[in-house]
Amino acid sequence: MHSEAQTIARLKSMVFLIEEALRIADEGNDALLGAKLSDCIDCVYAELAEIDGAPRIGLAALASD
Repeated sequence: MHSEAQTIARLKSMVFLIEEALRIADEGNDALLGAKLSDCIDCVYAELAEIDGAPRIGLAALASD
């Protein structure tokens, strides 16, 4: 089982990779894929907020942690 710190680090890594995929989708003008990736990012941020015990706030605030 992973520690909370490891889980948070892995989730943040996932966000980074999904954001990179989102940039590629945006460059290729693939709106549907971009929307799905954006939903994935929202889900990961929601999980991060749940782990931190923080109420769901703006995504930019979580990204800066």
